[in-house]
Amino acid sequence: MFYNANGLLMHNMVAGNFDYVQLGMPKKKKRTLSPDYPREPQQVYHWLEEIGWQIVSKTGVRVFHDYLREKRQQHDSYAALLALETRYCRQEPYLSLGRYIHVTALKSQAHSRRCKDKV
Repeated sequence: MFYNANGLLMHNMVAGNFDYVQLGMPKKKKRTLSPDYPREPQQVYHWLEEIGWQIVSKTGVRVFHDYLREKRQQHDSYAALLALETRYCRQEPYLSLGRYIHVTALKSQAHSRRCKDKV
């Protein structure tokens, strides 16, 4: 799972943080719970494929939750929000706008054999 740069950009645009986005979204605080290095999804997928992993599935995490204008709805309408998150989290464009992306990947058989042959 990785911190999605697309989700971070979308979150800041929806919040109206245009100047911050134009500055390249530098991390403001040294100690926060947010990861320090958001990643571009295509780059992460490329890295996995480059080392011989086959991507089996991708899931957006918090594809709607963080964009709610009324933060109260995150709690008051949790069941409905969860149902919609679950329904759309594997579909584009929502998957690519999630705050995080969870990737399931398997090591390819061909890559495993090549590595064994080298040993």
